Amino acid sequence: MDPSSGRGQREKKPTEKVKDTSVKKDEPISGQLVPPKYKLPEPDPKWFERPKEIPKTFHHTKINEKTGEKFDFYRLGPHLESKDKHHYCRAIRDQSTGLFHNVEAPPYHARLSDEEHPQCQDKLLHLFGKDMLALNGESGHFTTKANVFAREGTLYYETKIISTAPIKELSTEPLAVTQNRTKTMTDTGRGSLTIGFARREHHYGQSLGSNRYSYGVRTAAAASRYGNGSFQSQYWMVQPKNPGHLKDGDVVGLMITLPPLDIHQKVAKGTFDHATDAPQLKVGPKQFKKASKSASKGKGKKKAVQVAEEETTKPDPTTPANLDIIRDRYPVYYKGNIYHESSEYSPNIYDMSAVPIETSKKATINPETAKPWDMTNDIHPNCEVPYFRTLPGSKIEMWLNGEYQGVVFEHLLAFLPPCSYIDVSGAKKQIKEPYDDGTLGYYPAISTYQGGACAVRFDEPFWHGVPKDRPEARPFGIRYNEQIAEDEAADLVDEVAWGIGSGGAEAQIQAPGTVAQQEA
Repeated sequence: MDPSSGRGQREKKPTEKVKDTSVKKDEPISGQLVPPKYKLPEPDPKWFERPKEIPKTFHHTKINEKTGEKFDFYRLGPHLESKDKHHYCRAIRDQSTGLFHNVEAPPYHARLSDEEHPQCQDKLLHLFGKDMLALNGESGHFTTKANVFAREGTLYYETKIISTAPIKELSTEPLAVTQNRTKTMTDTGRGSLTIGFARREHHYGQSLGSNRYSYGVRTAAAASRYGNGSFQSQYWMVQPKNPGHLKDGDVVGLMITLPPLDIHQKVAKGTFDHATDAPQLKVGPKQFKKASKSASKGKGKKKAVQVAEEETTKPDPTTPANLDIIRDRYPVYYKGNIYHESSEYSPNIYDMSAVPIETSKKATINPETAKPWDMTNDIHPNCEVPYFRTLPGSKIEMWLNGEYQGVVFEHLLAFLPPCSYIDVSGAKKQIKEPYDDGTLGYYPAISTYQGGACAVRFDEPFWHGVPKDRPEARPFGIRYNEQIAEDEAADLVDEVAWGIGSGGAEAQIQAPGTVAQQEA
């Protein structure tokens, strides 16, 4: 009571709207975690239409001087590209359930993605072949990913160089000075390519290898080597068997090998045991000393019993890993096409970005060395920092014109959660735990610079083909149909989790990012 006025102080009470929308930060959300749901839109024929091919407008033709091949390049029409914090893929509505599912758009084969590339603008010429199997970038460093990706096993693809900088233009002078001296422009062939693999976190505005979410081999550096930079930034130099500058018409083959997903899960969770889980796989780069014989005295019998018990409970390696796929997405309509919009996986800007780890003031410190983690010596599958954990037996190998060049990368970083995560701080989401939406993996990717152009093949007929001495290797094109089957299986699981069957369009649908509450 205010004695001067005789009036009591007003008590602040939240409105009913605030009460309904507020969530206590410290109050745990009970219930079983299920795929977030969305509010169904009103019935509309456009939601059920098959996706259309993105219109293309012819721009120019490039000629491979070595082979004489002509490659036509086109500008893509209006469509959505994945941006910094949003990921897009085509969708369609199911008439039987009323739910939306992912769907492929033409052309129907493994190819460069419609959404995983820079925005197509007047001042940013990013051009594609008619079949989405050729790429030409006339601007700075930009990356384009494929629509297929690797999660386990051994997969292979090839890239043919159409246009790259001639040796005479490899100088230290600025590009403008070179153009004035030689009377040339950027569209005459000057440029470079970086060929490799990238994860979901890799941004299209960065070149492959410039961060720790990608691995890339540069096609132009010096007369005796190709590749550039250091392992800390994920570039790699390769000493070829026949030294020489990569030329137009050369074919680069890359093969990636990843361990089974059940091994990957143990690495991601921090429970991987090299001695019992996968002793045949190479781990590193950090190596640990083996225990001395004296230290193991008296423990042999106990160890033998322990190993025997573990062998009886170890999962069958032929059995698929039990992965919990959660898709936090909702449909949007854009210029005649339906898309699923979801949150993009968040890059760690302090430890995994293009900034050298030694100069990052906020880099994570290795407690053993009291220094930032050294990517060439400190990391291993059981690293205490999840996103620094490496995959046993993982590697990337390279072929040049059908001739084996060797391993260019090994000990690739793990990508299953919590090694990959979505930053939900400040977001109105109830799913706070890291989750796998089924699209985490290593994508074939190409970075172009100032006119670099190439053609890619993910399936037969290759220019040289999958090496015959590697029977375990498969073309990346096989993943196209496999990914469709995986996505359909995840759709069925979602329907069961939501309690929606045929005729389920009338079922109660929740808002995005919600969790099903347990019944009292």
